[in-house]
Amino acid sequence: MHEVKPSPEPVSLAEVLDQVVELLRRYVVFEHDDDAVLVALYIALTYCFDRFKHVPLLVITSAVKRSGKSTLLELVGHLSQRAYRDKRRGDCV
Repeated sequence: MHEVKPSPEPVSLAEVLDQVVELLRRYVVFEHDDDAVLVALYIALTYCFDRFKHVPLLVITSAVKRSGKSTLLELVGHLSQRAYRDKRRGDCV
């Protein structure tokens, strides 16, 4: 698990999200362009989820083997706050 250090300078959330979307698209081919944006927003949510009473789960599925699910889970795990892997399922939660 990694610890994120706050920037001493103000940071634009839009710029950070754009960079995350660009990184995700570099390693994963999404069926819809907006899917990368959705995943980036979910990653951002992991940094403030304790402020909400309910939060959605990110479910990654595909009917096709070798479609990039594991790669996407690995990226989400590295970019998310306090991510952990569910050892029963092998998923990053």
